[in-house]
Amino acid sequence: MGKRGQADVIKYFITAVVIILISLFGFNAVKKLNERTCKTELAKFEISLNDLGRGVKYGDVMDFTENAPCNADEIYFFDLERKTDPMLLEHLPLIKNALEEGVQENVFVLKEGRLLGSFYSGNVEISYPNYICLIPKYGKISFFLEGKGQRAHMASACSQPECTYIPVGTENEDAVGVINEAVSFGNEGGCENCPGEPKEAFSDFAKTRPNVDIFRKYEYCKEDGRTSVEIVIRPKGNAHLKNFRFFESLPKECIDDLQQYLAAEIKGDVEIKFDPLIIWNFEDVEDEEKISYILNAGLTDQCKEAIEGIGISDIIENGVELSLLSDNEFSSTIERHTGLWLNSGSIVLPVNNPKSTINLHQKTQYNGNKNGVSYRIIGSASDGTITCALDAADNKQLRCEAREYKGEPFSLKIQATDGKYSSEG
Repeated sequence: MGKRGQADVIKYFITAVVIILISLFGFNAVKKLNERTCKTELAKFEISLNDLGRGVKYGDVMDFTENAPCNADEIYFFDLERKTDPMLLEHLPLIKNALEEGVQENVFVLKEGRLLGSFYSGNVEISYPNYICLIPKYGKISFFLEGKGQRAHMASACSQPECTYIPVGTENEDAVGVINEAVSFGNEGGCENCPGEPKEAFSDFAKTRPNVDIFRKYEYCKEDGRTSVEIVIRPKGNAHLKNFRFFESLPKECIDDLQQYLAAEIKGDVEIKFDPLIIWNFEDVEDEEKISYILNAGLTDQCKEAIEGIGISDIIENGVELSLLSDNEFSSTIERHTGLWLNSGSIVLPVNNPKSTINLHQKTQYNGNKNGVSYRIIGSASDGTITCALDAADNKQLRCEAREYKGEPFSLKIQATDGKYSSEG
């Protein structure tokens, strides 16, 4: 290579180094500028929310619209007086750790999972789960404050998107209650995909639980009085859930007749018991699925907490196996939690004996203390030929009497309950 060629190489090398240095300098300068801009925006955001709600008089409602700082994608507000269950924050470890350490901050600004800033905004009251997550829309968040005296109740505006997802972690006892309800629905002929046997369904539930994350979100719009409920089903790892069903059981004390409260048709392959139980059916779930329903009603905190949901998959591919319990321990768990069954069947009295007593305890299967089970007759106790009544002294004895009886069967619906679970037979 000649001297000129060598000079050209050196010239190109120096030029490349200069370009790289300028690029690095420019990148760092832009980064520092963005950081300073973000800090300024966070400071302005904190000032605008300082002592939030103090100026809202008791009973008054004020709406707020604020610019979201730093292109944040999630902004969380917490009610520090109503302690949030740490189990509900497992998917938010940074915030969970901060609150457990006792920091007096109730606003957390996040972007792509990173905590950009946090501060205290004032004594706000927030409904269950005692926090609210707002997704900036066009760079802004909107919410209402209602004066409550020393505190102000906070709720999102109707047009404000939320990210207040609550983990669904149904306990064994509550799962059994939902399963029994679904089995009863199937036995009545109203549900094609309901489980037919509670122990098998509970076993599938226990095996499905470690392979799926389920979240529920409530959004209430005060203007139209509607509550939108969204459920997110997210398989863990590489789990592939086949023949997956999600059961949503609403307490009768809150929604006595689902048909009267549904504000819109529920989308998807759905079976509904208006008493009320909703079942969504999926051939398989490999990626995230979202399902929802809308109620023409607001829900109290107690009702939101009382709603139970469980996912059951018949076959799980590429999932984790239930290894926390041995086979014997697992069978014992199923036996211990699979509950109450009454099979009274049709009543047939002997023609030569128009009076008869039926021991309902003998027709009841229960893994708990059967002495705590009581009974009541649902609907009519007579068909014109047979009249039945529960013994006043012994609720477990059903006494029936026939007049002009010809041996025809008589079906009588009886409910057995232990105070928490019930079964109809």
